[in-house]
Amino acid sequence: MKRNWIGTQAVRALTTLVAALPLTAVNALDGVSPGFANQLERGSEGQWQGQYAGDPDYLPPEYETPVHGGAAYDGPVFDEPVYNPSEYSPHSTHRHAGHCSSCDAPSGQCGCKSDHGDGIFAKLHKMKQQRDCHIDPWWAHRTSLFGEFLWLRPGSTDLIYATEQTDPDPAVASPTGPLGIVGLDAEAGFRVGGSLGLSQCSSIQLSYARWDGSSQSSIAAQQNNVLASNVTHPSVATSGNSSLEAFASQEMNFQTVDLNYRHLWKQTDSIAVNWLAGVRYGNIEQKFSADQTVSVATGLTNVATDIDFDGFGISGGLDFETYSCKTGLMLYGKTMASLMAGEWNATYDQRNQFGGGVISNRYEDFHATPTLDAELGVRWMGHKRHLVLSSGFLMSAWYESVTTRSYIDSVRDGQLTDAGETMTFSGLTARAEWRF
Repeated sequence: MKRNWIGTQAVRALTTLVAALPLTAVNALDGVSPGFANQLERGSEGQWQGQYAGDPDYLPPEYETPVHGGAAYDGPVFDEPVYNPSEYSPHSTHRHAGHCSSCDAPSGQCGCKSDHGDGIFAKLHKMKQQRDCHIDPWWAHRTSLFGEFLWLRPGSTDLIYATEQTDPDPAVASPTGPLGIVGLDAEAGFRVGGSLGLSQCSSIQLSYARWDGSSQSSIAAQQNNVLASNVTHPSVATSGNSSLEAFASQEMNFQTVDLNYRHLWKQTDSIAVNWLAGVRYGNIEQKFSADQTVSVATGLTNVATDIDFDGFGISGGLDFETYSCKTGLMLYGKTMASLMAGEWNATYDQRNQFGGGVISNRYEDFHATPTLDAELGVRWMGHKRHLVLSSGFLMSAWYESVTTRSYIDSVRDGQLTDAGETMTFSGLTARAEWRF
């Protein structure tokens, strides 16, 4: 049966209008099936024209009756379409969750949107931005491994073991200038470790550091002068109290193990501040030996000390980073404080070859040893943010430490209740880190 020509032309005009309307307008029309509207929104206009353009009078059966769901409708039952604008609509735009100042920002473009002109460097920078936009933000916590070179010099370790003077009798002798000093110079150390990224805002860090140093020194009296010992006990007159030659050696090493939880505290496009909290184990060993002899075979005096410390305690601190999107350079800083409680053990032994026997002391004291670490330097991050190189200056202070010189002075003076002083380590660091 031939359909009414006017009705047919009206339907064709209606379907043409529907194809150009947004989906919201399509759903508002009562005479069009929601399933067909969703098909048009998906971009199937070509399929529609290819299937029905050959017969201008053809209309699918489901559109025989213009009222959807009404009493006169007897066609098939259609389910309401599920509309997902981010998947189907050509007018929708993808939206990232979060923003540059939040922890859930998924893009690495935060802080990299400035306009740099139209030159060749600007184009290269824009290419770098496009690569960075598909990785984590520069401040994000990630799983990593690192190795660090330490070049440190200890402080409060120089020890005067002999003084040149004009006469063996200290009552009439006067110093002539030269001193026998044994002190530790800068030596190499290392620190290794890694971090486990829990989220973009938190991670767990583990590190181990070790440093070893040693030094030797000797001095010989000039002309008719003699050497007075500054390490032998004054209660026994031995040949070592005034000699012609003296020799001394000193060794020291420290080890630390740090386990910290690190969390993002404050963050902007170019600055990030994190806080850290955890535990620290610390160990220090110090050894000293001094020999003094005279020109005739009347004796040899040796003084040896050995000091050890093992402590464990809590630690906490802050670190910050500032990032330049143009160069990938960063300025970083870090400060950590810890309070370790541990046992200090020390021994003093003076042995005389002829006469005087052995003078010995054993020292033990359990007390808190605070430490304070500070570091400041520059850091470079690769464009894919896997390789990170840094170099800076490090200062570490160990308070209430029993040093070799403080212990020897305490034994000689008989005042062992106050043998502690501040020991420092300062120098340069160079670090390479790989972030996964």
